[in-house]
Amino acid sequence: IKEEKGKYCPFEKIPHGLTEYTEWGPHEIDGEKALLVGDLHIPWHARKEIIMAFKFAKKEKIDTIVFAGDTYDFYRESSFVTDPRMRDFKGELEIGYAFFDVLRDIFPDTKMIFLEGNHELRHLRYMRVKAPELLCLEIVRLEDLIKSEKYNLEVVKEKRILRFGRLNIIHGHEFGRGTSSPVNAARTFFLKGKENAVGFHYHQTSEHTEKTLNGNIVGCWSGGCLCDLHPDYATINRWNHGFAISTRIGSNGNFKVDNYRIINGEIY
Repeated sequence: IKEEKGKYCPFEKIPHGLTEYTEWGPHEIDGEKALLVGDLHIPWHARKEIIMAFKFAKKEKIDTIVFAGDTYDFYRESSFVTDPRMRDFKGELEIGYAFFDVLRDIFPDTKMIFLEGNHELRHLRYMRVKAPELLCLEIVRLEDLIKSEKYNLEVVKEKRILRFGRLNIIHGHEFGRGTSSPVNAARTFFLKGKENAVGFHYHQTSEHTEKTLNGNIVGCWSGGCLCDLHPDYATINRWNHGFAISTRIGSNGNFKVDNYRIINGEIY
């Protein structure tokens, strides 16, 4: 059908969808050296290991901190059976505020990026089920709950990927279910994404590298957690404490990843 300016186009009869199309793409990170931490699960965080990781990062003169998902646990909004005696939701948030108060004093000018993980998504799911009438209020947004404006946190949601040069940074839940407790979490990221990536989510430090048919090297890493290693719902597991630092190399997007474990009070 030939369209002419000012003429009626029959395609205009196609109805609009329930939502308008929005641009979805990676969130670019401009820094040169980034600390990558995931799975703090505040208030179930591992205080000693967190102090070790951030002291190490301070010495490394990082310019960016990426909280790569599950920074908060949002325990009381879990769909699983929880112990009501353990925490109240307000108390969880207040411990998080105290954490970021300290962190901003130590890293006043450092860029901080807050990636939404599956535990932060608990809040949206909870509101949809328990109080859908309140979803229209801004006070229920993740940004407001964690006081992102006060702590100057760049909040990235909707399972968007962070991109640091040629390195993709994810939490790990973005690929959906079906990969619970993999043998090698980094290899799972490779099989799902087929690109350079660092993820967390599985609380395990691992690495997987492969060469493509054209000779390109693709590397994937999974980082350890910074939370309690023996929660009541998974007292026996294969988790370990850890964090990563990624550094840009040159101007073409190349990078390196140093993936650290914390074992018995030592960083390896």
